[in-house]
Amino acid sequence: MGREEVTQEEARTIAAAFLDISESALEPLQRADGEIPCWRFAANGTESATIAITVQGGEVLRYLSDHVENADVDHEKAVETAKSFLSRLGFPNMEAVDAFPSAGAETLTMVPVQDGVYCLPDSITIKICPESGKVTGFNAENYLSHHSERDLAPFDTPFDVSAALPAGTSVLSQRNIILHSPGGQELFCVEAECQSADGALARISVNVESGRQERILLEGERDPSVN
Repeated sequence: MGREEVTQEEARTIAAAFLDISESALEPLQRADGEIPCWRFAANGTESATIAITVQGGEVLRYLSDHVENADVDHEKAVETAKSFLSRLGFPNMEAVDAFPSAGAETLTMVPVQDGVYCLPDSITIKICPESGKVTGFNAENYLSHHSERDLAPFDTPFDVSAALPAGTSVLSQRNIILHSPGGQELFCVEAECQSADGALARISVNVESGRQERILLEGERDPSVN
């Protein structure tokens, strides 16, 4: 990451601020020295929760709690609560690209939007209870591994996505996105929400540089690149 290392005590201060609890409520766990080395802590209060802070840079890498609420999930409220929470942490211009509700909470996949382009490799997963605003899950590994300001020049040239679609396909909406290829290369695409002549719905991503279809997601199919 190229950033200064933080001590375990500095990491505990960061974790306590994230969870809005006292530092004394966090019990140090064994340091994890994987691909992203991190300091780990367990909350020793009334709920089971663990949090990991990166050794380099002191970023919140992930957080998981078993907290459960009995409430209906309001998707729009969950998204707005998540965006506000992430903005306070220093993650601006985040938008939801996937959602999964369960047990009074909603798990959202959020990605940064740079000049109208959805940067899917830089996803943050956040589980939030919209009624209380409580965050019960957080994972920024993809964001910390991939995020950067991109040169978006490939999108400067107008691109007609319909020319790359099967005959009779209607484009209902479209957006510019960045995907990762299986080999880790970034692909600059237009993702079109489409309807075929027989009424079937799908999302088709077309590479704006090669004109090749890179991905097809059928109706109801979740995006594997951001989960």
